[in-house]
Amino acid sequence: MANTGYKCIYRYDREGRHGGHGYQVNVIWKGKRLYRRISDTSAGGKRKALGLAKQVRAEFERKLGKPRTERIIRSKPWPAGRGRAAKGHEVKRAVR
Repeated sequence: MANTGYKCIYRYDREGRHGGHGYQVNVIWKGKRLYRRISDTSAGGKRKALGLAKQVRAEFERKLGKPRTERIIRSKPWPAGRGRAAKGHEVKRAVR
């Protein structure tokens, strides 16, 4: 989950010359990525920027054909041998 509590929406607060404040939307699905930054000043405040970020996320998910859910979903199955036991096999644990 992102630092905002919303999937695919991240808050950034950077001070300095090249800094800024706002949200970034990053949607990845089946090897394709759509990304956009929404600044607080261009949206008219933090709350409006977050609302706009939610709209942008929905638009990106429609474009990519990604199902809308807050649950984590994968476009590809889990690779074999990556932390999940195969059916019928027990995970061996050290006995103390």
